[in-house]
Amino acid sequence: MKPFLLALIVVMLGSSLAAGMEVHGSFDISISLDPGTGTLQDLSGTCTLIGSWGFLRLGSTLDFEEIGLTWILGTLGFDAGVAGVTGDALFGAVNAAFLYGLLTGWMKLGGAEFYGYYVMADPDGDGVFEQGGLFRATASLPGGALFESLTMFGADMSGVSFAQPGVDKTYYFAVAPQTGSTGIIEFTGQKITFSNLGFGCAVLESETYFTKSGFEYQLFSITVHTATVLTLEVDILFTVQTKSVTITPILDLSYGCVYVYTELQVVDYFTITGLTIYGVRLEASFGNFKIVEIMSFDEVNYDLILDPYWEQFTVEVCQPACCGGYAIFRVDTYFEEGSLNIFDWGRTDFYLEIPVASFFTLWSGMGIDPSGLVEWEIGCSLNF
Repeated sequence: MKPFLLALIVVMLGSSLAAGMEVHGSFDISISLDPGTGTLQDLSGTCTLIGSWGFLRLGSTLDFEEIGLTWILGTLGFDAGVAGVTGDALFGAVNAAFLYGLLTGWMKLGGAEFYGYYVMADPDGDGVFEQGGLFRATASLPGGALFESLTMFGADMSGVSFAQPGVDKTYYFAVAPQTGSTGIIEFTGQKITFSNLGFGCAVLESETYFTKSGFEYQLFSITVHTATVLTLEVDILFTVQTKSVTITPILDLSYGCVYVYTELQVVDYFTITGLTIYGVRLEASFGNFKIVEIMSFDEVNYDLILDPYWEQFTVEVCQPACCGGYAIFRVDTYFEEGSLNIFDWGRTDFYLEIPVASFFTLWSGMGIDPSGLVEWEIGCSLNF
């Protein structure tokens, strides 16, 4: 009860501070019921409030599950159109701990964008934070090519994830401090990337990386599109003392509404010893109807379908409904090899989504198998 009271206080406080602001928000909730008794089995939801007042932007996101309030994500920013500053903070409500903080300054100049980051993170929740800074520059080049430069001062774009015991939802942030970084501003690395450099039938990408000790590696990635169904991906990696070449052939047998899942067996750079076809997908649309058929020939090594089934047949209807929205009805039927049921039937899932108003949507889903009703979920989404 206390976490829910805390969430209510935060929402009320945010509403009071937002007086005179333009406020937008959303509320999503999903409830899973026990098919046998109809009692609550699981619950999850998210409440987001975003207020803007001139150049100022204030936002908060509250996540909750059956155990109560789980995450609090706050955002405070200043946006002047061509430049701005944003601060983000993540709190784990289960452990009552501050876990992640990110300060971002940005500026747009011509076709280039510049970002400065300072980040602190404690993914282990032990109270020990790793901290660092990062300067990032991006630009669009002629012909659709892209340029990116990362100058690292104890932080990079490797990403960091956060989880809490007993909580299903996790959070991920792209900017992360490097391992062992204590917040002392010192140069730790430089990465320069060029991507989408087109040369006729090939596309080139280049990545150059330096650490504070000197040159680390130079990677060239070349994608060669042949006139056939074969594509070659070539990676050439240079380090101070080594050079390596990796060639990966990719076979695309798709045609129109048919997609064939394939993998080539390669012994060395130039010898293809076999071809594995591990699945087929067929998709067709008829007005508001869409039909999808997926067959998996090797679910052990390639996971295409909900386990333990080998075939999925989907029918979806998307029909215009209230207030400019669309009503969606979908049926997913799964087939299990060796089943004693007719046509090897294993399970069928139903999903229905109906917009009640421009700002309010209801949805429900259920699953049945030979034992009866095995899953039942209901939920709603409110946007304002």
